[in-house]
Amino acid sequence: MDLSSMLSMDEFVCMVEEYVMECMGKEYYSQKQTVVKNNGVSLTSLIIRKKDELIAPCIYLNAYYQQYEEGRSVREICDEIMDVYLNAKVNGSNHFKDITYQFDSMKSNIIFRLINFDKNKEILETVPHRRVLDFAVTFHCLVREDEDGIGTIRITGEHCKQWDVTVEDLYYHAMKNTPSLFPPMIRPMEEVMLELMKKEVLSFAMSDLSHSGSDLEKQREAELAANEFIQMLHNENPKSKVDMYVLSNSRGINGASCILYPEILSGFSDELNGDFYILPSSIHELILVPVVEHLGIKQLKEMVMEINQTQVPMDEVLSDEIYCYSKCKKQMILVA
Repeated sequence: MDLSSMLSMDEFVCMVEEYVMECMGKEYYSQKQTVVKNNGVSLTSLIIRKKDELIAPCIYLNAYYQQYEEGRSVREICDEIMDVYLNAKVNGSNHFKDITYQFDSMKSNIIFRLINFDKNKEILETVPHRRVLDFAVTFHCLVREDEDGIGTIRITGEHCKQWDVTVEDLYYHAMKNTPSLFPPMIRPMEEVMLELMKKEVLSFAMSDLSHSGSDLEKQREAELAANEFIQMLHNENPKSKVDMYVLSNSRGINGASCILYPEILSGFSDELNGDFYILPSSIHELILVPVVEHLGIKQLKEMVMEINQTQVPMDEVLSDEIYCYSKCKKQMILVA
């Protein structure tokens, strides 16, 4: 591709919007928005909506622009965007919760999330929140939940004025709803890693099978190959002791919020019969590590910072700090 003729991001967005609207027809209209996500990450979105629709998917264009820079055609991208919208409309219409914008209708769907306070000061100026250590607890309304994920609306100060509610009102309902809608899960790190590894090995084994046969036969053979490989890795160090755990929720989405669930930390401390460190892996999950003498705080902090800088998308970083839960004090503290 001739780089000198490449579109800028703004030109790309305008061309995509123009083409999509021409294809969709006069019954539809579009809206471009700059959405400030977690940690100040700004994304450009395109909203396609039929004139009688109240809710429509927000399609982010930044990743599509990167695909364009890598050589994908604008027309092919536009066709995919229209498919995304139409599929979301067909598949999502039955999954949107039956709510209005009235508080009495929405209060049973109010949930909370945990984000970094300092990295989100701009957002927090207009968003009701509660401060916990170096975190901020924000509130959202769950409007969709299905096998593909969830859809939420962030609750703003304008909502609070319209509903005549306080932050404490939001916190009360969110604390009732979130643990039941997104139950907590604590699993050994080894179990989580083996599960992820098995999925990767299974995928590789399926793609590597070139013999003829039914899909079911290939699936079974791939599973056998994956199980044998995982068992081999597991047997290389049979004396290894699982001393790290992953805390998230049943959906694996914004699972770091689980540390606010009543008795989740105290219950885990009782199981360990001791204190443990809390490492913020991302907004989706936390790593729990029992306190032992040979484990250095400096080493843990360096590990968290390195993972945040190299492995976690910027808008999913929770914190570079580490925390400790005290069994005696029944309290989570920020480790200096």
